[in-house]
Amino acid sequence: MVNTGAGSAGTGWEIRSNNIQMIDLYNNIGKSDYEIRFTAQGSQYYSSGYSGGLEFLLSNDPLAKGRVPFEVWDVTRGKRLKIKIYDNITPRDTLWTQRNSTKDWERFYCFLEPDGIYAEPLPSSSGVLSKSDILFGEITLRGSLPPEGTVIRIDTYKQLMEGDQFTIELKAAEFSDKTTAQQKTGEISVYPNPYIASNRAEWGLGRVMRFTGLPEQAVIRIYTVAGRLVTTLRHDDLYNQYLDWNLTNEQGQRVAGGIYIAHVDMPGIGSKVLKLAVIPEKEF
Repeated sequence: MVNTGAGSAGTGWEIRSNNIQMIDLYNNIGKSDYEIRFTAQGSQYYSSGYSGGLEFLLSNDPLAKGRVPFEVWDVTRGKRLKIKIYDNITPRDTLWTQRNSTKDWERFYCFLEPDGIYAEPLPSSSGVLSKSDILFGEITLRGSLPPEGTVIRIDTYKQLMEGDQFTIELKAAEFSDKTTAQQKTGEISVYPNPYIASNRAEWGLGRVMRFTGLPEQAVIRIYTVAGRLVTTLRHDDLYNQYLDWNLTNEQGQRVAGGIYIAHVDMPGIGSKVLKLAVIPEKEF
């Protein structure tokens, strides 16, 4: 994928070769990612011309006049690439120029020799290259050149290969994080509330209201609105956030319909008060 960064629409330019298939001329682009960085200094470059097919890229070409306003980098390996342009002028003027008719700048190509060294001033000629030196190319800019600071990024597809290894680091679960537990007290609730006649979570002939979102340890005391203790429920389970109340008091008797207050006490975390409503089924 070729990513034009800030967007070409606002700067009056566009890139014509906008996919990996078009610019990977000799299948050498590999897994590296690349950047075309527009800088004040720019780069020296070599000027090539027509010699049939793609072989002009491999010829021993002269160092061009002037500089192009960008640098090209293999950001994965931290290597700066050398540049060749295809000079459309005959005879060659060794300048990077723009066609008046199409507003296209002469296309350019990027190569990296085996020694991987980039040091200006560059040699006066490129030397004869091999196909393995050419990483990508056939890139044409159209319109006004991007401003200094623009970065065109080329992100390559990273297919899985034999020998690839991936490491996944998992953060250990933190069961004693009181700060997070305090932040989650708002998630504590009761279902169903109000309890009306029956509940889908019930089994047999039992009646159930379920407390959810509980921390590992909690004590739930249920009171009448007059302040009389109805029952006490205890939760002590690291892996289960639920606790059921079967709508009975401490003597095992069914509670009457009405409003109840549940005080949830969580050691080291805090407390929460919930209001419960019980509407029992009709008896015939």
